[in-house]
Amino acid sequence: MTSGLAVQQANFRNVETLRTFENLKKFQQRTNKEGSTKLNTVEIIEESENKYEFRVTRCLFHELFTYLKIPELTSVMCSIDNAIFNTYLPEKLMFHRNGINKTLLDGHEYCEFVIEKKE
Repeated sequence: MTSGLAVQQANFRNVETLRTFENLKKFQQRTNKEGSTKLNTVEIIEESENKYEFRVTRCLFHELFTYLKIPELTSVMCSIDNAIFNTYLPEKLMFHRNGINKTLLDGHEYCEFVIEKKE
């Protein structure tokens, strides 16, 4: 998990770039096009000033771990999602999945990602 979090922090330019909601969205989308999640299938549901919601309908990590007959390792990757999105701007942003069991690992048809500005 530590390595995955370090990779994501580098992808999101946590050190060299100002942390803003706009930068988070920009770097997350770039990671999906060029980075470690480029083989995932992602659908953006909403991208507004206050909310960024997307779904992963094909997850490389889940497919690989399922193929290796250890799908439970997918939960480590899901934990990295929680860590990176909830620590990026913790005083201003909140990450959630619109409820429990909203991941491919849990049998849901997609992984839900919602990042919202706090009131």
